[in-house]
Amino acid sequence: MMFITVMGNLYPTIKYNYFIGIKNAWTLSNELIWNRIHRFAGKVFFWGGLTGVLYGIFFNVNLVPYMPVVMVGYVFGLVLTPHIYAYILHRKLQFHHEE
Repeated sequence: MMFITVMGNLYPTIKYNYFIGIKNAWTLSNELIWNRIHRFAGKVFFWGGLTGVLYGIFFNVNLVPYMPVVMVGYVFGLVLTPHIYAYILHRKLQFHHEE
């Protein structure tokens, strides 16, 4: 989880490129979408990772036998959230340009 928190700090500083960052058809289609998604993903990853770290510190995760499944689902949700936002933002800009 600490890695996710560190990545959350780094995401807003990543410039538009094809090698590192959140790369999908929507973020690569427009530099404005790229910048907004990486700022948003930075916040999601930082606070989501920090929440996971604090949960691991304050609660005994060994008592819950299905905790690995919960953590995989949690990380999947953190990763999926910026992709959904990228799609929504792409559609909004696409409809804005058609008008």
